[in-house]
Amino acid sequence: MPLCSRRCAVLSFGLLVLSLGCGAGDDLPPLAPVDGRVTLNGQGVEGAQVFFSPMKGPTSLGTTDANGAFTLTVSGGKQPGAVVGTHTVKVAMPMQVDPKAPAGTSPESQGPAYLPPVNYTFPEGIRVDAGTNNVELSLEKAKKQVG
Repeated sequence: MPLCSRRCAVLSFGLLVLSLGCGAGDDLPPLAPVDGRVTLNGQGVEGAQVFFSPMKGPTSLGTTDANGAFTLTVSGGKQPGAVVGTHTVKVAMPMQVDPKAPAGTSPESQGPAYLPPVNYTFPEGIRVDAGTNNVELSLEKAKKQVG
């Protein structure tokens, strides 16, 4: 085996061994349970996706139910919660039908009754502390971005 091929093989093997030691969940920073509610004009928002992104560590996400309630889970894993610390928070609203649209119109039609997705961010950040966290996300207090 030529010298270059041996070096490449040894280097590849070393990288493989290092990557095996980096499994999901092995080196997670401290996590804490997070649940909450997303509201707009005082009403729970159904079907919104909630993303908590810490300064360092994995993002956590959840989807709201019919009452706007959500529970966060670490992205790429099954661990409940979010990294302890300050997070940038984003709420992504699903496609919606314009309330003025004719009855029976579906979001999939994307015709004149279609309203584009809306993202809301909380730029001031939201803190997750050790222990149980209950977060109320009022979309009136967030920065809105359409499209």
